[in-house]
Amino acid sequence: TKRKMKLMDREVTRLQRLQDTFESLGICDLVLAMVGRALDCSLDDKFIMEYVPLALKVGFSLLASGNDSVQESLMISFKNDHSEGMIGSHKKHFMASLRNILREIISKIESLTTLTSDSAHVGAFKLLVKIYDFFGSLCSGHNAAARHFLRHQDHVGDPVDIVIDIAKSVNSLLAMLVEQMRYITFDQFYD
Repeated sequence: TKRKMKLMDREVTRLQRLQDTFESLGICDLVLAMVGRALDCSLDDKFIMEYVPLALKVGFSLLASGNDSVQESLMISFKNDHSEGMIGSHKKHFMASLRNILREIISKIESLTTLTSDSAHVGAFKLLVKIYDFFGSLCSGHNAAARHFLRHQDHVGDPVDIVIDIAKSVNSLLAMLVEQMRYITFDQFYD
């Protein structure tokens, strides 16, 4: 067991060094800029359905293992929305873009009358999972600064209460699933 613990510690250290390297290359800004670029896109846009999930997956991977320096860098990127250039103009729209995506997914969920394997719906659900994963890793137990930022967004020109939209998406998803269970139970009972 001591050997396994040492091996695990070495692997976490290796992962954190890799995360630090990516962070020093500006990957945090890139993740925010890629998602922020989706601000004016619809949910059916290829950019949202292909590149936003990839950016969120990279963000999730950066935040994995509790790397404090990468989390701090990401929080600085969130708060520093006055950057210039293409990346700066897009990254300041990160939260607003995610809010719009969540609202479109909520609308899509609420419009469903039955579960479908339609690729647009499946893609929306997969994107929703990536959003949940990203914010879950961002707000894991040790990252109090991120939780505080998401609630209050101090020092941000145009704050977005993303927590409410995440909660609404969870409620919509739960309501749709409960309705589907009722439908299935009712259908089976009368067949």
